[in-house]
Amino acid sequence: MRFLKSLSILGALAQPALPAEEAPLGLIPWPVEVRRGAGEFLLTEKTCLVAPSERYQEALQLATPLRKATGFPLPIVVPSQGEPPKGSIVFIQNQGDPTARDGAYRLSVTADRILIASQTASGHFYGGRTLLQLLPPQAATGRRAPVGKTLRYSAPCVEIVDAPRFSWRALMLDESR
Repeated sequence: MRFLKSLSILGALAQPALPAEEAPLGLIPWPVEVRRGAGEFLLTEKTCLVAPSERYQEALQLATPLRKATGFPLPIVVPSQGEPPKGSIVFIQNQGDPTARDGAYRLSVTADRILIASQTASGHFYGGRTLLQLLPPQAATGRRAPVGKTLRYSAPCVEIVDAPRFSWRALMLDESR
């Protein structure tokens, strides 16, 4: 009888799981602007990265851990005229905003595609790092899921605008403690 009472109390205290639109994103550092949307982008074996030749390195830095974690080929292709294919991750070079700082980016995740827009290589790099944080942890580490466990590599639909808050990036290491 005590067991049933304990079980009913635990059931009453248990919080329901948050819907995907309300689940915390867990981004570090927190971006300047975040807008959530409905739905998710699903990474599949047909997903490709579309990047101009000047941004090949940044696309490769994003593709490498994703290839290791998912086993998907994730080819990097040069953009052609017209709309990028559905299911792709697209690097766009913004030339229009002269006030944008080095490292600033816009990450737009929709159910059809992911756009990472920036004027600079560092902005594309940081946009890619933010995207990896939106995916399951194995995506950033490049580790496969344990045997027998299948992971869905999906990112929630979101619009993120970010720029460095300071003119330097640093790491403080206090070795005296």
